[in-house]
Amino acid sequence: MAEEITRCTRCILPSNYPDIDFDEKGVCRVCREFDEKYAKIDWKGREAKLHKILNRYRGKGKKYDVMVPFSGGKDSTYTLWMMKNVYKMRCLAFNFDNGFLDPNALLFVKKAAANLGVDLITYSPDRELLNRVYKRALEATGEFCAACVVLMPTAIFRAADSQGIRLIAAGFSDLL
Repeated sequence: MAEEITRCTRCILPSNYPDIDFDEKGVCRVCREFDEKYAKIDWKGREAKLHKILNRYRGKGKKYDVMVPFSGGKDSTYTLWMMKNVYKMRCLAFNFDNGFLDPNALLFVKKAAANLGVDLITYSPDRELLNRVYKRALEATGEFCAACVVLMPTAIFRAADSQGIRLIAAGFSDLL
């Protein structure tokens, strides 16, 4: 007989989620840690600062107000959606193909950008260049991901500059 799954009363994480536990109100460890970490943040104050920054750049670019690095993951998709729909910014999505991008992932990125109604640039560096950079990173650090840490921001800044965009908005989340 299958084990009954309990779910968090706030976020619906299941009881079979790794290292999960629930308090007497049925709230999971992840929600409790989130509350602990973020309860003291002045969210309204931060929102006001964000509005001030966005207003400084809104309508100032040639065609776009903001570039959003866009992998198609939840964080970048949410950031792009917020910039376009909530903050009414003219967005250009930027995707970096590091040579390991699955064709289905790229297809998803293209469809997501189209569904959001934003233009998309996908930058794919020369494969030989990537191989040299990955080899050098592997030799220097023991892993090749360090190459992307340098390549991606450089590509993003260059693309923004070439489009006359002075604001880049990226979204990421902390892992609890």
